[in-house]
Amino acid sequence: KVKGRTFVFMRDDGRDCSFSVKVPDSRDLALSLPESEPTHYGLGAKGWVTLKPTAKTPLHVLRFLVDESYRAVAPRRIVASLPEPPRLFQ
Repeated sequence: KVKGRTFVFMRDDGRDCSFSVKVPDSRDLALSLPESEPTHYGLGAKGWVTLKPTAKTPLHVLRFLVDESYRAVAPRRIVASLPEPPRLFQ
């Protein structure tokens, strides 16, 4: 959480893991990944996507999405103090 606001939901039940992030700018990218879908409970309509990463999911893509979610939820003054966001493609 950042300032009491959740920016990522994670689940690991021993068989598989998933996480949900708010990605208003990269929603299409997130949904193009295997095993991804709009988050249930009405959150998908608000930009949240649930992903089930596989061994083939690039780690830098996951980091990019979590960073975007943090920036989407955090107060503007906190975001302003952060370094530039990571680039997806170098």
